[in-house]
Amino acid sequence: MRFVVILLLAPTIACNDSVMTVEGFDKSCEEASDCSEVWTGDVCDCDCFRDAINSSGAAGYYTQWNAIAQECDHMLDCTPCEFGEVDCQDGVCVAID
Repeated sequence: MRFVVILLLAPTIACNDSVMTVEGFDKSCEEASDCSEVWTGDVCDCDCFRDAINSSGAAGYYTQWNAIAQECDHMLDCTPCEFGEVDCQDGVCVAID
């Protein structure tokens, strides 16, 4: 007797499609208060790489982050990422230690 198993899976994103970067987001600033901290890396794999973008784009960045997280085919039980500080250095938002 043979059994055929058919799995119907909801659409998921490929690993490389779950990586967030600041590419395409405004990093310009005049002072540190113009900047917001964001997380970069693989959304599905608990990456906590810190970066900074102009605050005007932060809501859009995290909207995109959350959309990716909802499509992950796996989500690890991640500890929360630690926040640090941001600064404006030479007109560019940066995350600092």
